Amino acid sequence: MPNLLQNNLEYWNESLIEGQLPQSRANRYILFDADHGGLNNVRLAFEYVAALAAITGRTIVLPPRSSWYLINHGPLPEEHQGGTTEFSDLFNTAALGKAIPVLSTTEFIDAAKTHLNIPTEFYDANKWLETCIETNKAWELWLLENTEIPGWNPYDTVICYPDIESAQAGPHMQEAYLDSRQQVEFSPWMNAAPVLYFPCSTKYRSLGPVATMLASADDALPSISRRFIKHHIRYHEEIFHFANKIINALGVESFDAMHVRRNDFQYTETQIGTELICDNVCLLFDENLPIYIATDEDREEIFNELAIGLNAPRILSWKDVEAVIKEPIPYAWIGPLEQIICAAARRFVGTDLSTFTSYINRLRGYMLATDQDLYFHSETYSELPEPTLVEHFRGRDYLRENPLFWIAC
Repeated sequence: MPNLLQNNLEYWNESLIEGQLPQSRANRYILFDADHGGLNNVRLAFEYVAALAAITGRTIVLPPRSSWYLINHGPLPEEHQGGTTEFSDLFNTAALGKAIPVLSTTEFIDAAKTHLNIPTEFYDANKWLETCIETNKAWELWLLENTEIPGWNPYDTVICYPDIESAQAGPHMQEAYLDSRQQVEFSPWMNAAPVLYFPCSTKYRSLGPVATMLASADDALPSISRRFIKHHIRYHEEIFHFANKIINALGVESFDAMHVRRNDFQYTETQIGTELICDNVCLLFDENLPIYIATDEDREEIFNELAIGLNAPRILSWKDVEAVIKEPIPYAWIGPLEQIICAAARRFVGTDLSTFTSYINRLRGYMLATDQDLYFHSETYSELPEPTLVEHFRGRDYLRENPLFWIAC
């Protein structure tokens, strides 16, 4: 099989699921909120809801613009505070629309306002660009009171399709896959409901292991859902355009990479000092190759510390990327660009339990990187490990990316 890293990073093939998804049903929709976490939590919840829309023949409705954490608010430099983001700013919604019907909130309201009795105050959703916070809250309240809410999340439930009874004889009933999650199914009232809504609140959240979200009588449906995610949910095409320029300048697999997560990261046990990082992982890097460091660390000294501790000929960072691109890049694109850069490295070492790191590992699988093993700077590598590719994963795992996402997809 050719190494697709040589093909402009284009790991997707939009023809692979043609004819495999159910026919779309008229006037049946799935709506959802953007997750309240960072971009990769937003992406995971998006993948979950989009996969459900795909297997149930529903139209997915993208949320209106809102303020996204770590993109528009949160621990950010002052110059990046404020503004709003929508899914088409970061994701290739045209690619998604080649597999399933996709509507914006404005288009949904225009199409469904009569038969769903949507109040007139929401008719001109384009005005939400000016009053998004107040209007979004009112819109979410209307959805909570006027739609059906399954209330599932992939961390606590596994969806049996078409029902629990038929899935019982399938290959997904082993304990490791179920992993103590509740088995649920689409009930008749859910199937009949015009709108299914997946809100994001303290009570509801669609965050969890998307790779193992489904169980069925055979492996076809879960495999199709993962194939759908791989080939139809990806970053904006312009992000890949810029990433390709950068990686061509560096050389595919001609550098190593590491992600060091800091700041507000909740798993403090992974936030170790640079000296210990270097002691743990120095054997993993090639002393002749530069190392790209993706980090939200505020201290500029971290790059010099890592250069010395890892005996690297050169440490590369986002400043080097800006020098290659030589044109303004939207702040929201920096994270995705760094993920794609790290995915093209010879070897990548990440931050354990980080969804930013885990998506890099998935991209490396998608792109057929030579070394697809998972390495974390909080673990000690006293010798070069033997390649394993597939580790043992359980159904609830999502902070370490599951190879099911790229094997046979």
